[in-house]
Amino acid sequence: MSPAQRAYEEDVARAVFQRGLALGKWRVVTEHWPNPLIAIAASEREKAPAEYVFRFDLEGYPERAPTSQIWDPDREAPLDPGCRPWGSPNVQIAFRANWQPALYIPCDRVALESHGGWETKPGAWKPGHDITHYLNFVHDLLNSPGYTGTASASPQA
Repeated sequence: MSPAQRAYEEDVARAVFQRGLALGKWRVVTEHWPNPLIAIAASEREKAPAEYVFRFDLEGYPERAPTSQIWDPDREAPLDPGCRPWGSPNVQIAFRANWQPALYIPCDRVALESHGGWETKPGAWKPGHDITHYLNFVHDLLNSPGYTGTASASPQA
């Protein structure tokens, strides 16, 4: 077992991760290392799913931040753009389909490494963070007043 996998397994066994599971904030869909699928609950919105699945890349974890892409587990492929979360500019930017296959958030490795200065943004990945930091960041977006559902269900999309 790699040090990254050992760190991840220790983190998901911790009370803070387990509490998120118990509260229904997230659930582990598959444990396939280094790309576990984790579903994150979303607020109820018309014509929108109750959760979104994310395919993580945890190479180098936790020294390097996780990265993830919003995922369609049935097709085993990235989620179609029209099915992505939609809403306020913060939500649209975080889940944008016209960038990398990663989320555009300061705790995502690809976004963080692509943007100088992002390490000072609120929510940025820092030493000592674990997977729950990332999961809570995404959960907060999907349960914010700015989340309105999916892009295809939005009249502005």
